[in-house]
Amino acid sequence: MATQRREVLYTHMKTQKRKKWKEGECVFTIASKRAAVYARHESSGRLEPGACDEKFLEPDEMDALLSGIEEEFETEKFIVQIQGPVAGDTTSKENVAVAPPPKKKMKM
Repeated sequence: MATQRREVLYTHMKTQKRKKWKEGECVFTIASKRAAVYARHESSGRLEPGACDEKFLEPDEMDALLSGIEEEFETEKFIVQIQGPVAGDTTSKENVAVAPPPKKKMKM
């Protein structure tokens, strides 16, 4: 199954004004339109086994999240903010590094 991974920040504090965010990763399974949120261990930086929460998305919502049009979604337990592609992830074409265009010299 085709999947795409994204770095995320998530919080369970849905109603509080000052939220405490945790780092994690979201795995989007394209065929089943499923987004699974995984916690990142604070000291080691590794993903903890087992998904914290998951959500089945509408096709439009999945496309908007993966293309960057939408940057946030809500599961039953969390508010999830997408930060960007996972470093070193080669499963998605969005993660391919593109060199910036050369800077033009300004004439004075």
